[in-house]
Amino acid sequence: MKKSMRLLAILLAALMVVGIFAACAKQPAAPEQETKQEETKQEETKQEETKQEETKQEEQPAEEDINETGVLKLLWFQQIGVDTLFEDPWQDEQSLYPAMIFDSLLHEENVTRKKIPGLASEWTVSDDLKTFTFTMRDDAFWSDGEPVTAEDVLWTFNTECINPTANYQGNLKKIVGYEEYRNGEADSLAGLTIDGNKIIVETVEPAPLYERDLGGLKILPSHLLKDVAAADLDSYAPYWSKPVGCGQYVIDQVSFPDYFTAVRNDNYYGEKAGIKNVQFVSYDAGGNDAVVAAIINGDIDYCYGNAVNDNVVAENVVSQNPDVVKVVMAGTYTRFFAFNIDQRSDGNNKPDLAKKEVRQAFNLIIDQPTIASFYGTQGTAFSTMTNPGIIAYNKDIPLATKDIAAAKALLDEAGFDYSQTIDIAYYYDDATTADIMALLTQDFAEAGITVNTFLLQGDLGTLIYTDKNYDLLYLAGGFSQDFPCSFYGKLMANTQYNFIGDEETRVAIFDELYKKYEATLDEDARREIGYQLQALDAEYRYFIPAYGLNSIILYNGAHVSIPESCFQGTGVSNFLFEDWSLVG
Repeated sequence: MKKSMRLLAILLAALMVVGIFAACAKQPAAPEQETKQEETKQEETKQEETKQEETKQEEQPAEEDINETGVLKLLWFQQIGVDTLFEDPWQDEQSLYPAMIFDSLLHEENVTRKKIPGLASEWTVSDDLKTFTFTMRDDAFWSDGEPVTAEDVLWTFNTECINPTANYQGNLKKIVGYEEYRNGEADSLAGLTIDGNKIIVETVEPAPLYERDLGGLKILPSHLLKDVAAADLDSYAPYWSKPVGCGQYVIDQVSFPDYFTAVRNDNYYGEKAGIKNVQFVSYDAGGNDAVVAAIINGDIDYCYGNAVNDNVVAENVVSQNPDVVKVVMAGTYTRFFAFNIDQRSDGNNKPDLAKKEVRQAFNLIIDQPTIASFYGTQGTAFSTMTNPGIIAYNKDIPLATKDIAAAKALLDEAGFDYSQTIDIAYYYDDATTADIMALLTQDFAEAGITVNTFLLQGDLGTLIYTDKNYDLLYLAGGFSQDFPCSFYGKLMANTQYNFIGDEETRVAIFDELYKKYEATLDEDARREIGYQLQALDAEYRYFIPAYGLNSIILYNGAHVSIPESCFQGTGVSNFLFEDWSLVG
């Protein structure tokens, strides 16, 4: 009995101990212990969510970057109609090919016209404004991997100076030795030298802002072209069949004469282009009408130049394709007539054109206000080669309106031969130009003069600058934003406008005054000299302005986004390809 009671007591004691431990296990945890447990639980949850998100991303493909896979579609335009070689960028710039593939010493802000570094990292101008030193950057390379050097600049300037088809030779005419080199009396431009990575330019007289004229010229690779003569440069197939450049894009595939492609140059020293792939398509076979149709169909994303620089054409495009954005920019563009005085290769020269009274009479026959009206609000009638909308314009020179009676009086005074036919050549094939030529035929007929208007077709470089078998040439030109009377520099000796003829006389009249115009930094003094240049222009009439035109750019807003700063100022100088992007 006692033994049984003892066992029962032990059992009860054991049960009490178990109860105590169970009670202890149910007590609340300490605050710090509870916080630690909660943090552990949250961390485990977070890790699980991250793992799930990573798994989800691995299962779904990354979003496509349209700027890497899409294609910017552009117009491939060549002024001289070459269909087996690319065009030298010194020829023309009515497509983005030169701006994309090549580069220049300096770039320019569109609004302020302030110069900024390009292939030259810095530049200096001497106090006497006669020495310009450009320091080449060391991180610019040609697309074949060779570095861009001062030697490239030296070779380019020397060669293009005597290239018979280069458009920008006038930009070099202030350099010491220009005349001697052009005349074959020297082997190179004496005022061009290099010192290590510097290109040094010396001018014959003070040349304010001359870095502007030099800085925008496209540079070519001397290591590939140094053995090519200037006269053979543009036809040198080993290079121009697929030119090596140093711009923001590199030529990829070429299919003459139809198209070529370009890709972003990832080795470019500056900001990389925003769009990787570009395709240039030629519509030369179909002319301007084919270009316009391609824009309407969405096959061209960006276009400017002769094909669309017509308000009626642009409005027609926009009406048929609302995605196309029309941008009108204040322009320095002018279309005009230039006299060919005793320079025809066929010998059919018209001595009457050497008389300034005859040229003045023609100015009274050509109905400039009516011609300008063909372009709506985009067109402006000029009395000189300076835009009447800017302060540099000489308002004392009245606009010459059509006055047949006054014109005939001048012609009779000059003893004009009414039996001769005046040949007027043009190279635009749009409908408005055809209307202008019809108007000219009518206006001259009223004055008793027969004219023959005809479209130049084929090798324009030869037809315009070598053959010169016309009496008046209808063409386009412009003036600099910095020097609004700069167009008169074309009246100097050894310019591309050699078809004007009568060089000795016109240079003697214009040369000294134009040099003063370029040499002064005083804006008021320059303006007064500019007024005098325009007065001389009105008296001697080597040019007859037809109309001035604001620039029109068309782009497909449904496919490409372009920064607004590209369209500010008086013309696109810096295309800012790094800020372009594809949309849609």
